[in-house]
Amino acid sequence: MTKARKLISSYLIILITCFMISTLVYADVGALNLSSQSGNTVESGKDFRMVMQFSSDADSLASFGDIKISYNPNYFTFSGASLLIGTDKKKEPFRAEDSQPAGTVTLFWADPDGEYIPIEGNNSLVSLSFKSKDEGKGIFEILSATGFSDKDLQKIHVSFETELEIEVKKPVQKSNNNSLQSLQVSPGTLQPTFNPSVQSYTMTVSQDTTKVSVSAVPADSTASVTSISGNSKLVPGNNTIKVVVTAENGETRTYTIVAKKPAAAPTPEVTPTPEATPTPEATPTPEPTPTPPVTVILPDGPYQIVEVPQGVHPPEGFYRSVEQIDGQMVPVYKSMRADFTLYYLYRDSVDDGFYYRDSKSGEYLPYLTLSVPAQTLTVVTPDESVTIPDSWTPTVLTLDGKKLPAWKTSQLTESVYLVYLMDSNGNQSFYRYDTQSQMLLPYDIEEVKETKPTEAITPSMAPEPSEEPEPAKANPWALATAVMGLICLALVGVLIWQGSRGRRDIGEDDDQVLPPPPIKRI
Repeated sequence: MTKARKLISSYLIILITCFMISTLVYADVGALNLSSQSGNTVESGKDFRMVMQFSSDADSLASFGDIKISYNPNYFTFSGASLLIGTDKKKEPFRAEDSQPAGTVTLFWADPDGEYIPIEGNNSLVSLSFKSKDEGKGIFEILSATGFSDKDLQKIHVSFETELEIEVKKPVQKSNNNSLQSLQVSPGTLQPTFNPSVQSYTMTVSQDTTKVSVSAVPADSTASVTSISGNSKLVPGNNTIKVVVTAENGETRTYTIVAKKPAAAPTPEVTPTPEATPTPEATPTPEPTPTPPVTVILPDGPYQIVEVPQGVHPPEGFYRSVEQIDGQMVPVYKSMRADFTLYYLYRDSVDDGFYYRDSKSGEYLPYLTLSVPAQTLTVVTPDESVTIPDSWTPTVLTLDGKKLPAWKTSQLTESVYLVYLMDSNGNQSFYRYDTQSQMLLPYDIEEVKETKPTEAITPSMAPEPSEEPEPAKANPWALATAVMGLICLALVGVLIWQGSRGRRDIGEDDDQVLPPPPIKRI
């Protein structure tokens, strides 16, 4: 009896081990964790991003979700989420559902067209945007992560780190003092005498003065003098010198100095020498007339095309050159890799800076850039050969106080714009820009228009193919699983046979009648 029980226990352990091996040999594994791009501390009232990172030994991803993430709604507000990996194609439907009272965000994605996301190493999978509220410490926690499968629809077992603590602190008050403690020029004297609250001054320089040295000291140690321009290459007439002071909180103040330089004096007449034949009177040298800068007209008034002021540098990737406009050579700044030219327009206003000329309208438009990781893109206007995607209508997007051409569509949220950008190699294409999350993503002009949402797709289920599926490739792990299954079936048979035999032996032992013990006689 004891021997049969030991044998049954041994076979049972072997059987359980076989099933565990057959379950694990074909499954890929992965790991999921959350990280904050702002560290573990954020200021109240600020937007910040969480990034969900995914790593796996699989080479692709065909679906994921439900992924449930909890947060404390007393300290944070969920703003939105976007799929980061595989953004070269439209990965729909990716959805993020927020349960505000409960403080839970649910993420899921499954590609209905049979597409899959190639993965390699540690990938940034999803970006989640939040806004901090009251001061305190809040916990972000991954509650569950299911529905992960690769392109062969094999399940990926995912482990995850459970908690990430973010502390919300009171914003640090930054100084707004952007005034100067002292302002000195050489050569010359300021009129009136310097006063921190007075921002406009005049001075007079000699005819041979070409540069004025300017010394400016901020009144607040946290402020800085960010630029001094117009104090070199002085020409006859009025020269405007600007000193820009930036406070710790980013607010600026501009002090203006008008340096007056007289014109060159004419050469005096030569007194004739009394001789038999008088020397003819010398013709006086005419006063040189300075060539006025080329003027262009913008909607807010005239501007002059000039050299970049002192302290201002051309954008990276541009070099100085010259170009003829209205019969006069003017300084320009050309891109090293693209057919793109910048002009520095000046009229002593806050809008002074670099502009480019629109080839279609001939207008001068502000030079603006938008950035993605490791790359800066230039805002340009598409020419007549570029087709604007359907359902997008023209509009204007304002960034840093300057307007740039953009397009809007009723099929997306109010914060999403379509912009036309050029990279450092001169390649031009459309991008989608979300002003709320500040995400900039390439836009495929051939992609299908967004339609109304269809029935929710369960992320854990594989999408049905629209065409006849290709024959499945031989999977060595599946073959190993089949072999292990056959072994398990054989062991089950042996186990059943051994059990029935043990019961029969026990029954036979019970039917035997033992002889009575011998009786001893006294």
